[in-house]
Amino acid sequence: MSLKSIPLIGTYRTSDNDLLSEFYIPCLANSIKYDRAVGYFNSSILNYISNGLYQFILNNGKMRLVCGVELSNQDFQAIKEGYSYRKIIEQNLNKQVDLLLENHDQANIKNLCWLIKTGNLDIKIAIRKLDDLNIDINNINIIYHEKFGIFTDSLGNKVVFAGSLNESANGWIYNFESFDVFWSWQKEFVDRVQDRVDYFERLWANITPNVQVYEFPKAVKEKLIEVAPSEPIDKVYPLKVLIRNEKKKKIIPRDYQLQAVKKWKENNYKGLFEMATGTGKTITAILCAEEFIKDHCSTLVIIVCPYQHLVDQWRRELNKFNYEVLCCYQNKNLWENKLINNIVDLNIGLSKYKFVITTSATASMEPFQRALKRIRSGVNVLLIGDEAHNLGARCRQLILKDDFSGRIGLSATPRRWYDEAGTEVLYKYFDKVVFTYNLKDAIEKGNLTPYEYYPILVEFNEEEFEKYEKLSSKIAKLLSSGVPEDDESLKRLMMQRANIVNNVENKMKEFLKLLKQDKDLTYTLVYTSPGQIEKVQNVLAEQNIFYQRFTARESNKERKKILKLFSDGDVSVLVAMHCLDEGVDIPAIKKAFILASSTNPKEFIQRRGRVLRKHPGKEKAIIYDFIAIPPLGFKVSPATRSIVKRELARFKEFADLACNKYQARSIVFDLANYYNLLDEV
Repeated sequence: MSLKSIPLIGTYRTSDNDLLSEFYIPCLANSIKYDRAVGYFNSSILNYISNGLYQFILNNGKMRLVCGVELSNQDFQAIKEGYSYRKIIEQNLNKQVDLLLENHDQANIKNLCWLIKTGNLDIKIAIRKLDDLNIDINNINIIYHEKFGIFTDSLGNKVVFAGSLNESANGWIYNFESFDVFWSWQKEFVDRVQDRVDYFERLWANITPNVQVYEFPKAVKEKLIEVAPSEPIDKVYPLKVLIRNEKKKKIIPRDYQLQAVKKWKENNYKGLFEMATGTGKTITAILCAEEFIKDHCSTLVIIVCPYQHLVDQWRRELNKFNYEVLCCYQNKNLWENKLINNIVDLNIGLSKYKFVITTSATASMEPFQRALKRIRSGVNVLLIGDEAHNLGARCRQLILKDDFSGRIGLSATPRRWYDEAGTEVLYKYFDKVVFTYNLKDAIEKGNLTPYEYYPILVEFNEEEFEKYEKLSSKIAKLLSSGVPEDDESLKRLMMQRANIVNNVENKMKEFLKLLKQDKDLTYTLVYTSPGQIEKVQNVLAEQNIFYQRFTARESNKERKKILKLFSDGDVSVLVAMHCLDEGVDIPAIKKAFILASSTNPKEFIQRRGRVLRKHPGKEKAIIYDFIAIPPLGFKVSPATRSIVKRELARFKEFADLACNKYQARSIVFDLANYYNLLDEV
């Protein structure tokens, strides 16, 4: 808790800044002391200063407030005739407090009264002295009208602001106001800060010339204390004018999306959606979020994605429906304080809902986790895990908070490959799969594009196959010794063997043949491996095909530019590795060359899904799948058969739903028959 964490600027102005969320609320939330001098004491001040105080209460914050009070000409005449200032002030305050207490059941008023009762809030009244003024009081309204404040945090850091606004709803929200800010940790501001601190102490002690400062009338204070609760209320009555409920663009859902929302609500706002890639998981989740917001008083929607470009994609989708979002990734200085402000807005009732989108890496880090600890009871959190299978990883499981009452897991393949423990965590947290919409249904009902599938059989050369067999022998020995599947040495050997399959040299020859045959490569994806990406790029360049590389090496800014060029048709081919496996929405893609793929269903199912999204003029998609096989003529052995069996598992998944499935099966029939694997196709 430090005022230094707030990105302060020298001047705040209504036209340029949100005075509440950018300055007032974060300063109050990070302070243990707040000294304020303002021109007016009235019910709007009492209502407004109580909003935002619950976090201040938790900090055991102390506030000292010096307010002016507006006296009428009749009041001043009575003072001239001998009535005391104290009596006149008390009469005025009595009227205002009586009006305030008509709503004393409101939580914000109770918290204000609790602060006064406990001594955490002390109020004094300032009056401009008349003794040294030789004027006609009937022609002028004389008031104490200073406006400045001092925030102090637990480390002694101070922020001073001075300007035009009173401590009122009008001042902070409606009027056109401005104020200057200076802070104690900046060398050139040290003297200015100390001057204000010293002056406030003189004002509080009533030793300032030309101003008389009075204690808050005891009788009026007792009225407020009388309705004070024994403990502060963990809720603040929102000023309704502050809650912005803009008219939203209406989402037109598909029937199956409404069914998914219904199933999720019936399961107490929890569940996994196992929906084929391209069937509208994002829109389904937004529909769920709208229902959750409608059914709950205050909601923080947290959307967690595996990659930064997916955060941007979610932001664009939500912006289409006029939702404002906060994206949290990269440098924490860009988002941490905004996230805290959003949470505080919800805590104190300034907003009904907030959308926050982040990456799983950022959500796992201390700054994000620390901000979440500020969420108070009464704020309901809906967690949406995009590509939710990633959240089952041990390093991501701390994102899955038990007190998040709404939970949505989105994935075409929610089960984790070779990670039963991680899968169990996911199913326990999200409860169960509440809705399934598979690829077959989506294609038959016209929600995804039909596709043709062409398996391309590519032989190992003898050197590659010899290395493959040696690694297979080592793997077999380890497995027979009883090592678990997650053993690091076993995983390393399996990775080396998979790299041999992915980087079979003959794939480049077959790839070149297809490029020469295919004259239309617009909107084409090429999935390759780290070991072959340079070769793929060289082949494309030699054929004068305009391509762009899309990998983890490209910055987020570069990726955005590349996707825009590709979507607009200015780049024909994207060469990708893993970054396009999950979530990227480019409906125009109509062709894919899969030069490298693991046996993990999550990976190859996601890759197929990239190509099947609906798009105007796109009647079908085409997938070329490069299947590595042992050199022809090699005898059947456990090693050769295992290669073919693993590759055919992907073939079967792709061929079963293809428009040309019988043609595809005819290509691999002889191979499957030779290895006695016809059941696999």
